[in-house]
Amino acid sequence: MKGKSYFYDLHCHTIKSGHASTTLKSIIKKAKERGVDGVAITEHDEIYSGPILVDGISIIPGIEVSTKEGHHLLGFFVKEKIEKDTDFCSAVMEIKRQGGFAFWAHPLRGKENFPENYKDFLELIDGMESGNAMDSAKEREKVSKECIKENLLESSGSDTHASGQVGMGVVEVFEKLNKENFLKSIKEGNIIVREEIKSFREKNDRWRKVIRKAKAENNFLKENFYSKFVLRNYFRVNNFKLRKIHFNHKKRVK
Repeated sequence: MKGKSYFYDLHCHTIKSGHASTTLKSIIKKAKERGVDGVAITEHDEIYSGPILVDGISIIPGIEVSTKEGHHLLGFFVKEKIEKDTDFCSAVMEIKRQGGFAFWAHPLRGKENFPENYKDFLELIDGMESGNAMDSAKEREKVSKECIKENLLESSGSDTHASGQVGMGVVEVFEKLNKENFLKSIKEGNIIVREEIKSFREKNDRWRKVIRKAKAENNFLKENFYSKFVLRNYFRVNNFKLRKIHFNHKKRVK
């Protein structure tokens, strides 16, 4: 019999991550409003080194590593920085050397299929992020099916870059998460992605396509402009609407 439900958003960024526009304080405030018990702070290529409990909200220290191959890798319970553009396999090994857990973040975002050599990656990681709230339903479903097929764990997070996103993607577990029970609890948990994020996600995808095109053209100035100025302000402006979306995960549990 399952016990009390706890909800964790396992993918959050603050202003320390490039185009993100929110603070840790704002993330904590919104987490409390939306019935989220804990968040993983996963800055781009930077570790979280602050307190692990803030105003009743648990914080899992993490990182989102940008790998040499162009993929993103979430490391949970990581305390030492992993350099940007480290190759995927080496980054996984470093996360595990630190006693952390490695999950492939949004592996299909903007793509039809996994890369040719993806099976090599699956042998190393603990799981994949099948519940990223900024991915399409089609992408999430495909990643989930691959996790089931390959016996990998599934994680979920809002991929917060603006405070109004907090809680849009969570894992429901049945005991408070810690390093010792993390994998077991995730395995027994449920992935939840809120439908309210759909409109924001679709508009955000249009800007990301522009950035991907600039990157493919090796136009660094254009890529940097859209990534760090346009997209960041897009998050900031649209956050007013996102913050007005009211829900509480705990109220759905009877």
